[in-house]
Amino acid sequence: MSVELLQKLGKKIDNAIETIELLRLQVEELEEKKTKLHDEHVALINKHKAWEQNLTMMLDKLEGVEVAEQTSALNAKSSNVQGSTQSNTAAAQSQHVAQGEQRKEHAPA
Repeated sequence: MSVELLQKLGKKIDNAIETIELLRLQVEELEEKKTKLHDEHVALINKHKAWEQNLTMMLDKLEGVEVAEQTSALNAKSSNVQGSTQSNTAAAQSQHVAQGEQRKEHAPA
């Protein structure tokens, strides 16, 4: 082999070594970026879970308030219905008594 061929081969080997070293550096950088992105991803997942838990708790509280309001409204309606039923019963009894008295007055002696 000639000296020129050995020099060309030496240059190609040097270029290949440089390329390999540059590619290794790029791989290291990309691995660091990947690790950083993975950590950010995990942090965002945890943050999302915390938001979901808070939202669920708030919705449960709102549902409890709505149930309490509905129960209160039903109790109020029930009281009103009972009160009006009692009033209607008392009015009917009074009317019945009044009709009885009228019959007595108009009855032949």
